[in-house]
Amino acid sequence: METKLWYPIQNGILNIIDAIQEDGYPITVDEYGYYMRVDMPNGTQRAIYGCDYGINKNAVIHRVFDDKIICSKMLHQAGFATPESFLFVKSKSAYTNDSNNISAALDFAQHLGYPLIVKPTHGLKGRWVVKIKNKQILTQYLEDSQTEEGGPFNLIIQEFISWKDVRVIYLDGQIESAYQRIAASIVGDGKHTIQELISQKNEKAERAVISNHLANEGMTLEDILQMWEKTQYVVTANVSTGGEVEAYPWDDQDLEFMKAIAHTTGARYFGADILTDGNLRDGVILELNKMPGCVGAERLEPWFAKKLGAKIWEIIKMDESM
Repeated sequence: METKLWYPIQNGILNIIDAIQEDGYPITVDEYGYYMRVDMPNGTQRAIYGCDYGINKNAVIHRVFDDKIICSKMLHQAGFATPESFLFVKSKSAYTNDSNNISAALDFAQHLGYPLIVKPTHGLKGRWVVKIKNKQILTQYLEDSQTEEGGPFNLIIQEFISWKDVRVIYLDGQIESAYQRIAASIVGDGKHTIQELISQKNEKAERAVISNHLANEGMTLEDILQMWEKTQYVVTANVSTGGEVEAYPWDDQDLEFMKAIAHTTGARYFGADILTDGNLRDGVILELNKMPGCVGAERLEPWFAKKLGAKIWEIIKMDESM
């Protein structure tokens, strides 16, 4: 590997690079550490970008996984349980009409009931996800989203389901990991502010994300919680925003459920976020991820990412030999 890197090799590449080098295959990594090209024995070159290993070869799969509302509707049409959702299209878009504007969004919210969840159509590791408690807050949020500061994507308005949030990592017929994601929270001591308690935990969540969530809950970073009072300070349970993890049990029927998702989507490798109060198969599919991170799984099983990378590399070699 002769390329001089400007940045460290990113996680997706890092997970698989050792297995490739052990086999002695020539590789080239771009200077940013995100893209790698592998020279295969059959004369082809295999491109790997981040956590996208090229296992899901169909370009349509990538487009569907990238758009949460499309993916959710596809799963729903195939008979899987998904949250009731509405697509809000920003007014500057050529696709805005009476069925997806603010007025229609407020009508849907009234039908759905509060609280509800609003999030971007494209994944941003929990950013821009908010829990809305009433019509006034929703109206203001949708109006604010029309500005450049409101983010680049259209929004999904979705029913709020207070079940366990479980991430499942699936690869080629097997569940590689299943764990509950528990949203970051703090416990008051009657002395320190919410900001001070969060700082003590050294959490990853962005200040703006925390402030927005607290504002929706009628709190601020300067508030002092009573002794033993517990509060969740971000909406999502993403590990990237400070969430914790616990191993989640699954059985053969749950594996068949995951295989059915794979069959429906045509994907061989993905992460599924499932809301459930029991078995995985009885839950609601929140979304699918074409490039699931391994940070949560690694908290339960050290070196999980390297082991998964080695399995993915074996699958790539098998694919290239066909």
